[in-house]
Amino acid sequence: MNASAKGPEAPVDARAEAELEKLQLEIEELQGKNHWADRAVRYIPLMSVLITVAGLCFGIYQFGVQQQESRRASEDQAKREIEDRKEAREARDMAQVREQRLRERELFKPLWEQQIRLYFEASAIVATIATTSNDSVKAAAVERFWQLYQGPLVIVESKGVSGAMVNFGHCLDGSEQCTREELGKRSRVLATQAQESLSKSWAQGLGGFSDDKYKYH
Repeated sequence: MNASAKGPEAPVDARAEAELEKLQLEIEELQGKNHWADRAVRYIPLMSVLITVAGLCFGIYQFGVQQQESRRASEDQAKREIEDRKEAREARDMAQVREQRLRERELFKPLWEQQIRLYFEASAIVATIATTSNDSVKAAAVERFWQLYQGPLVIVESKGVSGAMVNFGHCLDGSEQCTREELGKRSRVLATQAQESLSKSWAQGLGGFSDDKYKYH
């Protein structure tokens, strides 16, 4: 009787022990998870602080980058403004120089035109003296030569033209005995000097017009 009663109870005890062991393992597993959870919970405030500090550092870095970019942009803008003002000033100065030159040209133009007229007249007169066989025509040309020599031509003639007039005058006042060929040569020298003087006068303008003039005293 006792032996038959113990037979069925043994498996029941084994199952109970297995269930108990399983329960203990689950409890230990839950305890382990709770342990890690507790540790994680303890680190949450520190992690929050680290995240906040990291965000603050990134914000400071980003602010510094923005400040540098803003400063570079301001410096570039200032440089562009300086360059623009410089270019505007140079353009204004160049415009003023051009305007001044135009005014000088306008003032100089009548004088230069008068110089052209007198040079052509003087060249024509000496050529007439050197080539004509008509005494009355030659006498009139000689008279006009001395008129130009003593007055109007002095206002506009260069030193080269003045010297050529003097040399030609020596053939007329008896200082030198000049052949027809010599008169022709000195006539061509005068024309050449007149041409060079006209080119130089236009290049120099009103400011340098009197630089190449002979000063009589």
